[in-house]
Amino acid sequence: MKPASASQARAAAGWRRGSAFTLIELLVVIAIIAILAGMLLPALAGAKSKSYQAYCLNNERQIGLAIAMYASDYNDRFPLCKNWGRAWGNAVAIRKDDMWMPELLEPYLIKNYARPTNYTAKTVREPPRSTFTCPSGIRTWEPDAGWTGQFAIMNDHVSYVWMHVYWRTNGTHELNKPVSGRPTGQVVNSSRAVLVWDMPYWRREHSAHPKGINLLFADAHSGFNALDPKEYDWYFNHSRQGWDEP
Repeated sequence: MKPASASQARAAAGWRRGSAFTLIELLVVIAIIAILAGMLLPALAGAKSKSYQAYCLNNERQIGLAIAMYASDYNDRFPLCKNWGRAWGNAVAIRKDDMWMPELLEPYLIKNYARPTNYTAKTVREPPRSTFTCPSGIRTWEPDAGWTGQFAIMNDHVSYVWMHVYWRTNGTHELNKPVSGRPTGQVVNSSRAVLVWDMPYWRREHSAHPKGINLLFADAHSGFNALDPKEYDWYFNHSRQGWDEP
Protein backbone atom coordinates (compact mmCIF):
# COMPACT_ATOMS: atom_id res chain seq x y z
CA MET A 1 0.00 0.00 0.00
CA LYS A 2 1.47 3.31 -1.08
CA PRO A 3 1.75 6.15 1.43
CA ALA A 4 -0.51 9.17 0.84
CA SER A 5 0.97 11.95 -1.17
CA ALA A 6 1.61 15.37 0.34
CA SER A 7 -1.37 16.88 -1.51
CA GLN A 8 -3.69 14.13 -0.25
CA ALA A 9 -2.51 14.64 3.33
CA ARG A 10 -3.12 18.41 3.10
CA ALA A 11 -6.61 17.80 1.69
CA ALA A 12 -7.52 15.38 4.51
CA ALA A 13 -6.25 17.78 7.16
CA GLY A 14 -8.26 20.62 5.64
CA TRP A 15 -11.40 18.49 5.64
CA ARG A 16 -10.95 17.67 9.32
CA ARG A 17 -10.49 21.33 10.18
CA GLY A 18 -13.52 22.35 8.11
CA SER A 19 -15.81 19.73 9.69
CA ALA A 20 -15.23 20.81 13.30
CA PHE A 21 -17.52 23.34 15.07
CA THR A 22 -15.99 26.64 16.04
CA LEU A 23 -16.87 28.19 19.39
CA ILE A 24 -19.02 30.84 17.70
CA GLU A 25 -20.94 28.22 15.73
CA LEU A 26 -21.56 26.21 18.90
CA LEU A 27 -22.85 29.28 20.72
CA VAL A 28 -25.19 30.07 17.82
CA VAL A 29 -26.61 26.53 17.93
CA ILE A 30 -27.13 26.77 21.69
CA ALA A 31 -28.87 30.14 21.28
CA ILE A 32 -31.21 28.71 18.62
CA ILE A 33 -32.08 25.76 20.86
CA ALA A 34 -32.78 28.15 23.76
CA ILE A 35 -35.07 30.28 21.58
CA LEU A 36 -36.97 27.21 20.35
CA ALA A 37 -37.30 25.91 23.90
CA GLY A 38 -38.63 29.29 25.02
CA MET A 39 -41.25 29.12 22.29
CA LEU A 40 -42.25 25.51 22.91
CA LEU A 41 -42.29 25.31 26.71
CA PRO A 42 -45.24 27.71 27.23
CA ALA A 43 -47.22 25.81 24.60
CA LEU A 44 -46.41 22.51 26.32
CA ALA A 45 -47.33 23.97 29.71
CA GLY A 46 -50.62 25.20 28.27
CA ALA A 47 -51.36 21.78 26.80
CA LYS A 48 -50.62 20.15 30.16
CA SER A 49 -52.91 22.61 31.93
CA LYS A 50 -55.70 21.85 29.45
CA SER A 51 -55.23 18.11 29.98
CA TYR A 52 -55.54 18.60 33.76
CA GLN A 53 -58.69 20.64 33.26
CA ALA A 54 -60.18 17.91 31.05
CA TYR A 55 -59.19 15.25 33.63
CA CYS A 56 -60.92 17.30 36.33
CA LEU A 57 -64.08 17.72 34.23
CA ASN A 58 -64.17 13.96 33.73
CA ASN A 59 -63.89 13.49 37.50
CA GLU A 60 -66.86 15.76 38.03
CA ARG A 61 -68.91 13.97 35.36
CA GLN A 62 -68.27 10.66 37.12
CA ILE A 63 -69.25 12.21 40.44
CA GLY A 64 -72.42 13.54 38.79
CA LEU A 65 -73.36 10.07 37.53
CA ALA A 66 -72.74 8.62 41.00
CA ILE A 67 -74.98 11.30 42.54
CA ALA A 68 -77.75 10.39 40.07
CA MET A 69 -77.47 6.70 41.03
CA TYR A 70 -77.49 7.61 44.72
CA ALA A 71 -80.64 9.69 44.21
CA SER A 72 -82.43 6.81 42.50
CA ASP A 73 -81.75 4.63 45.56
CA TYR A 74 -82.72 7.28 48.13
CA ASN A 75 -86.15 8.50 47.06
CA ASP A 76 -84.81 11.07 44.58
CA ARG A 77 -82.79 13.00 47.10
CA PHE A 78 -79.29 14.45 46.91
CA PRO A 79 -76.61 12.81 49.10
CA LEU A 80 -77.11 13.53 52.78
CA CYS A 81 -73.55 14.67 53.50
CA LYS A 82 -72.42 15.75 56.94
CA ASN A 83 -71.23 19.09 55.51
CA TRP A 84 -68.93 20.44 52.76
CA GLY A 85 -66.05 18.04 53.48
CA ARG A 86 -63.93 16.49 56.21
CA ALA A 87 -61.78 19.63 56.67
CA TRP A 88 -64.88 21.52 57.88
CA GLY A 89 -65.17 19.23 60.90
CA ASN A 90 -68.56 19.57 62.59
CA ALA A 91 -69.43 22.97 61.13
CA VAL A 92 -73.11 23.16 60.12
CA ALA A 93 -73.31 19.35 60.42
CA ILE A 94 -76.71 17.74 59.80
CA ARG A 95 -75.66 14.20 60.72
CA LYS A 96 -73.49 12.88 63.54
CA ASP A 97 -71.50 10.22 61.72
CA ASP A 98 -68.54 11.03 59.45
CA MET A 99 -70.19 10.56 56.08
CA TRP A 100 -69.09 13.03 53.46
CA MET A 101 -69.39 12.95 49.67
CA PRO A 102 -66.67 10.31 48.99
CA GLU A 103 -68.03 7.94 51.63
CA LEU A 104 -71.64 8.23 50.40
CA LEU A 105 -70.70 7.80 46.73
CA GLU A 106 -68.22 4.96 47.25
CA PRO A 107 -70.79 2.21 46.42
CA TYR A 108 -71.49 3.92 43.08
CA LEU A 109 -68.04 5.21 42.17
CA ILE A 110 -64.75 4.27 43.80
CA LYS A 111 -63.02 4.44 47.15
CA ASN A 112 -60.96 7.54 47.85
CA TYR A 113 -57.49 5.98 47.57
CA ALA A 114 -55.87 9.41 48.03
CA ARG A 115 -57.02 9.54 51.64
CA PRO A 116 -53.96 10.11 53.88
CA THR A 117 -52.89 7.57 56.45
CA ASN A 118 -51.18 10.16 58.67
CA TYR A 119 -53.05 13.40 59.36
CA THR A 120 -50.22 14.88 61.44
CA ALA A 121 -47.44 14.46 58.89
CA LYS A 122 -45.16 17.47 58.75
CA THR A 123 -44.19 16.85 55.12
CA VAL A 124 -47.05 17.29 52.67
CA ARG A 125 -46.71 14.92 49.75
CA GLU A 126 -48.69 14.94 46.54
CA PRO A 127 -51.40 12.25 46.73
CA PRO A 128 -52.02 9.66 44.01
CA ARG A 129 -54.54 10.49 41.31
CA SER A 130 -58.10 9.93 42.36
CA THR A 131 -61.62 10.65 41.12
CA PHE A 132 -61.94 13.01 44.07
CA THR A 133 -58.64 14.81 43.45
CA CYS A 134 -58.00 17.31 40.66
CA PRO A 135 -54.37 16.98 39.46
CA SER A 136 -53.94 20.76 39.16
CA GLY A 137 -56.11 21.83 42.07
CA ILE A 138 -54.14 19.69 44.50
CA ARG A 139 -50.93 21.43 43.35
CA THR A 140 -52.21 25.02 43.47
CA TRP A 141 -51.24 26.96 46.57
CA GLU A 142 -53.84 29.29 48.06
CA PRO A 143 -52.19 31.36 50.81
CA ASP A 144 -55.42 32.70 52.34
CA ALA A 145 -56.96 29.27 52.94
CA GLY A 146 -53.76 27.26 53.36
CA TRP A 147 -54.87 24.96 50.57
CA THR A 148 -52.37 22.25 49.51
CA GLY A 149 -51.04 22.39 53.04
CA GLN A 150 -52.68 20.95 56.15
CA PHE A 151 -56.11 21.89 54.82
CA ALA A 152 -55.75 19.45 51.92
CA ILE A 153 -54.65 16.66 54.26
CA MET A 154 -57.55 17.28 56.64
CA ASN A 155 -59.94 17.12 53.68
CA ASP A 156 -58.65 13.64 52.77
CA HIS A 157 -56.99 15.11 49.66
CA VAL A 158 -60.45 15.67 48.21
CA SER A 159 -60.16 18.81 46.07
CA TYR A 160 -63.90 19.09 45.39
CA VAL A 161 -66.43 20.77 47.66
CA TRP A 162 -69.97 19.50 48.15
CA MET A 163 -72.69 22.18 48.15
CA HIS A 164 -73.91 21.35 51.65
CA VAL A 165 -75.66 24.68 52.23
CA TYR A 166 -75.31 27.95 50.34
CA TRP A 167 -75.14 31.63 51.20
CA ARG A 168 -78.25 33.78 51.22
CA THR A 169 -78.28 37.37 49.97
CA ASN A 170 -78.20 38.64 53.57
CA GLY A 171 -74.80 37.00 54.12
CA THR A 172 -75.92 33.99 56.19
CA HIS A 173 -76.15 30.29 55.42
CA GLU A 174 -79.46 28.86 54.23
CA LEU A 175 -79.84 26.41 57.10
CA ASN A 176 -83.55 25.71 56.63
CA LYS A 177 -83.15 24.27 53.13
CA PRO A 178 -79.77 22.51 52.90
CA VAL A 179 -78.75 20.89 49.63
CA SER A 180 -77.64 17.80 51.54
CA GLY A 181 -80.63 15.46 51.54
CA ARG A 182 -82.82 17.84 49.52
CA PRO A 183 -85.31 16.33 47.04
CA THR A 184 -83.83 16.56 43.55
CA GLY A 185 -87.03 18.22 42.31
CA GLN A 186 -86.62 21.20 44.65
CA VAL A 187 -84.29 23.13 42.37
CA VAL A 188 -85.31 26.35 40.62
CA ASN A 189 -82.81 25.97 37.77
CA SER A 190 -80.87 22.69 37.73
CA SER A 191 -78.63 23.85 34.87
CA ARG A 192 -77.28 26.69 37.08
CA ALA A 193 -77.47 25.12 40.55
CA VAL A 194 -73.96 23.90 41.49
CA LEU A 195 -73.50 20.66 43.43
CA VAL A 196 -69.71 20.33 43.39
CA TRP A 197 -66.87 22.73 42.61
CA ASP A 198 -63.07 22.91 42.54
CA MET A 199 -60.61 23.97 45.19
CA PRO A 200 -58.95 26.41 45.38
CA TYR A 201 -61.75 28.77 44.40
CA TRP A 202 -61.11 31.89 46.47
CA ARG A 203 -59.04 34.05 44.11
CA ARG A 204 -58.71 34.01 40.33
CA GLU A 205 -54.90 34.15 40.49
CA HIS A 206 -54.82 31.07 42.74
CA SER A 207 -57.67 29.09 41.15
CA ALA A 208 -57.60 25.37 40.38
CA HIS A 209 -57.29 26.07 36.65
CA PRO A 210 -56.02 29.12 34.75
CA LYS A 211 -58.40 31.95 35.68
CA GLY A 212 -61.22 29.71 36.87
CA ILE A 213 -62.68 26.50 38.26
CA ASN A 214 -64.77 23.56 37.09
CA LEU A 215 -68.36 23.19 38.29
CA LEU A 216 -70.74 20.22 38.49
CA PHE A 217 -74.40 21.21 38.22
CA ALA A 218 -77.57 19.61 39.55
CA ASP A 219 -78.55 18.42 36.07
CA ALA A 220 -75.28 16.38 36.03
CA HIS A 221 -73.45 18.48 33.43
CA SER A 222 -70.08 20.02 34.24
CA GLY A 223 -68.22 22.97 32.79
CA PHE A 224 -65.52 25.58 33.27
CA ASN A 225 -66.34 28.83 35.06
CA ALA A 226 -64.09 31.88 34.74
CA LEU A 227 -63.64 33.69 38.05
CA ASP A 228 -64.15 37.44 38.34
CA PRO A 229 -60.77 39.03 39.20
CA LYS A 230 -62.60 41.60 41.34
CA GLU A 231 -64.32 38.98 43.50
CA TYR A 232 -63.08 37.00 46.48
CA ASP A 233 -64.62 33.59 47.25
CA TRP A 234 -66.79 32.10 44.50
CA TYR A 235 -68.90 30.26 47.09
CA PHE A 236 -69.88 33.42 48.93
CA ASN A 237 -70.86 35.23 45.73
CA HIS A 238 -72.49 32.52 43.61
CA SER A 239 -73.44 29.43 45.62
CA ARG A 240 -77.15 30.30 45.78
CA GLN A 241 -77.60 30.60 42.00
CA GLY A 242 -80.06 28.07 40.60
CA TRP A 243 -81.25 26.87 43.99
CA ASP A 244 -83.60 29.61 45.10
CA GLU A 245 -83.09 32.03 42.21
CA PRO A 246 -83.03 31.46 38.42
